[in-house]
Amino acid sequence: MKTPAFFSTLSLSRLLSAGRQVFLLAFAALLVFGLAFTVPTTVAFAATASPALSNASLTKAFQYDLSWLNEQQTNLGKANDVIASVQNLITQANNQSIDTTTLAGALADYQAQLSVARTFHDSASTVLSSHNGFDAAVNVTDPVAAAATVQAASSDLQNAHKDLVAAMQYLIKAVKSFAKANLAFFNKIDGLTVYYMDEQTWLTGQHANLVKANTVVTNVQNLITVAQSNNLTTTLLSDALSTFQTRLVTAQVSDSAATGILSTHAGFDASGNVTDPSAAATTVNTARTGLQAAHNSMVHSGDLLLALTVWHDTRHISSSSPVIPAYKLAHQSTQALHDSVKVELNSHVQGLLDRLNNLLNVLSSEL
Repeated sequence: MKTPAFFSTLSLSRLLSAGRQVFLLAFAALLVFGLAFTVPTTVAFAATASPALSNASLTKAFQYDLSWLNEQQTNLGKANDVIASVQNLITQANNQSIDTTTLAGALADYQAQLSVARTFHDSASTVLSSHNGFDAAVNVTDPVAAAATVQAASSDLQNAHKDLVAAMQYLIKAVKSFAKANLAFFNKIDGLTVYYMDEQTWLTGQHANLVKANTVVTNVQNLITVAQSNNLTTTLLSDALSTFQTRLVTAQVSDSAATGILSTHAGFDASGNVTDPSAAATTVNTARTGLQAAHNSMVHSGDLLLALTVWHDTRHISSSSPVIPAYKLAHQSTQALHDSVKVELNSHVQGLLDRLNNLLNVLSSEL
């Protein structure tokens, strides 16, 4: 496949480093479509068909045109993705009272040229369906008519291709100009995406800690049972465990609320791209509230850890007692939970700082 000059490797890498999710959602569609909608190098042969070609060459040219037609049909379908993506960008910008006149005009021009391209494509399809000069098996029956068929089909396919490339060039330029003129808009969108992605990571870590918390409950309860069977009082442990379980229920409720919010991801698509800034802001703010509430409840695992330590230190338990293994298991799992919960918040904050610093670097090297 041949790639048009305006899709150079350098320009593509720079554009893909821009980092603005909504912009890339629209722009990636253009690039993917633009790179795909190229003329197969082998098809160039068909465009040069003439009555002087042999029957075998005419058959080969016809087959190339059929291949080109099918590829072009696929690419014309992708053109609708471009329209939807750019229109989404325009809608979001309009919602923020940003002037989208030029961008909307470019999209309208693109759609108009797309319509013209479809007309050429349909013409090529009709020519090839009629296959004048060929039989149903693409064997040449009339060399002159066959040559006219491949020439007409190739011309229509080439015209469709040229119209789309020209349209994309103009639309790409318009999207780039719009991005440069509205950095604050894209910064806001990026910030929301950063928070959303960071909260997804926080949620995953919090889920793992809730599993650890349930293990702690099991281990501490087992310690209480073993201690009581060895005639040791466990009031301190029982009270601490009861308090911990109450807080755990609260944490689970808050975590479930955050999970539901992030699963619904109002204002974001499935990949975390912002589709509605206002709804997205509500999503990240509400989810953060739930995550923080769950964290605040879980961080009190330190109280249970302290109770375990005090209980053990105030009892004179023989090293051979079956209570010791139960205590070690309960203490170790509670310590692990407490350490993990503390890191959970630190990782959340550091992750956010890392993302913001990366974003700053990206924005420093604009298009």
